[in-house]
Amino acid sequence: MQLQARFLATCPVAELRDGARALALTETTLARGRSPEKAQTLAMVCAELGRFDEAVRVQETAIELAQRSGADDLVPTLEQELQLYRTRRPCRAPWPDHHPLLEPPALTLETATLIE
Repeated sequence: MQLQARFLATCPVAELRDGARALALTETTLARGRSPEKAQTLAMVCAELGRFDEAVRVQETAIELAQRSGADDLVPTLEQELQLYRTRRPCRAPWPDHHPLLEPPALTLETATLIE
């Protein structure tokens, strides 16, 4: 659900974004506990909905959660996104380039299908 919420809040294609649906999905995941990533997603959603002051507060919380939990590798990304929200801009880069769910499957001779 969190991945769906991020997509709906941050997709570069405007017709595919749906901040209200992203918020509903995010609220569902937040009911199951807090994490830096969940806070990050909520901040993305708030920014998409134009609620930039709230996005800033939530993103600052995400940074604190990341630092307390030892997720130091996430902090630079969170800080970059925080700067977007402070300048009243939404996030349009929801995942790192190496995110496994966004990688195309490897094409091998065994998996390839020949089309004539």
